[in-house]
Amino acid sequence: MHDRSLRAQVHKRHLLNLFIQGAAAVEAFDCFGSYADEVARQDPRLATHYRRKSLFICVEPWAGLSQLLVGRSRSFWRRIRRPDHPYFGNAFLTRHGVAIDRESRRLVRSEAKRIGAPRSNFAAIGLLLRTLIREYMCGADKRPAQLARVAEQVVVERWAVPDALLHAQWTEDFACDPEGLIVGSTRRARLMRRAVVSYSRIERGDGGLYVYAQSGLWPALVHELFKGVAELACLHGLCGVDGETYESVLNQTDRLELETWGFRCGPALYVRLLAAVESPHRPPAALMHLSLMDPTELESFCVALIEDPLLARRLIMDRLDADAPRSAWETDGAC
Repeated sequence: MHDRSLRAQVHKRHLLNLFIQGAAAVEAFDCFGSYADEVARQDPRLATHYRRKSLFICVEPWAGLSQLLVGRSRSFWRRIRRPDHPYFGNAFLTRHGVAIDRESRRLVRSEAKRIGAPRSNFAAIGLLLRTLIREYMCGADKRPAQLARVAEQVVVERWAVPDALLHAQWTEDFACDPEGLIVGSTRRARLMRRAVVSYSRIERGDGGLYVYAQSGLWPALVHELFKGVAELACLHGLCGVDGETYESVLNQTDRLELETWGFRCGPALYVRLLAAVESPHRPPAALMHLSLMDPTELESFCVALIEDPLLARRLIMDRLDADAPRSAWETDGAC
């Protein structure tokens, strides 16, 4: 593949990663009502802690620790025209990166304020300790299989995912470097790797691809399941490319130090995508169709989400309505 074509695929993958991170963050919080009753049966206060913790996962990218490790949004976007910037040459992010970063921050901070979720790392530490104490007191840590099953059911009901596709594991002995974990390419990324508390991956098994997620913190487990499913839906965009291109694109885009920017920009894009997708279509189908767009088409769609939402709705709905019944969970051998 020529350098220009490869660079276009890299830009496309960067945009898809924003939707993936945004989907995981927004859905993990919005779906809380689906499992609140189940958690409340174990301990009502635990349900409140989980809800606040799920939202802090969205808030944390702008909090102290993340800002220390990856820097402030203002300085990051100011450097986007430099050749060493990870999003250098991405026309959409050059034009709208600052705006969607700010919009995402407004969305999650206003919701955090409404429900009393922490908006700083110091407050989050207190919430985490209270959550762990409540888990111990109500015996939730003694029922990891049941809680992992509830996490799977949340995604199954929310996104109509085949039950057999998901494999969740709640583990207190989470390894910070499990097999396949994205390797940090910078010193900051290697520091971030030490703070990993949840992880999801896609593995090939009997008859297809499966999502595996593990964490010692239940809201993060739900988040990782949504993220894994969104990732699987977006794999369609890499089907058909040669192996060398596939590896090159993922090596340049699926980097630990870029996940924070997915969190900072993804929620705004994903919320706008939800507004464009009409019932009965599900978000994974929309994500699949985004991944099947060519790089220029995806960039135009993202611009439309910001500048002309009605056009964006027409573009995605034309694809969804015209497509024959197709599973977002099945990818061909090229993936």
